[in-house]
Amino acid sequence: MKPPDDEVRIPPANAAPIVVPQDVEVPELGQDEATALAYVAVGFKDQQTADAMGVGLLQARRMIELAVAKLGAKNRPNAVMRAVAFGLLDLRPR
Repeated sequence: MKPPDDEVRIPPANAAPIVVPQDVEVPELGQDEATALAYVAVGFKDQQTADAMGVGLLQARRMIELAVAKLGAKNRPNAVMRAVAFGLLDLRPR
């Protein structure tokens, strides 16, 4: 399930890159955690994420919670920002 194009917010191509210091340890996300976080990044609700991934609602929420925790984020938007900064999530249009 894809959100309407007007709901996807991508930074402009000329936006300044996010620079992560070299001494920062990059966390590892499992494939399901990264996929769930990608759905969060484009605005999916928990149930939409679960449906798109073919899992239950609680499992989708757990994958998102794990991604947030592994990234050391305060909340979901912060987790998306950190995943992009670490190169774990690419939000550029294809």
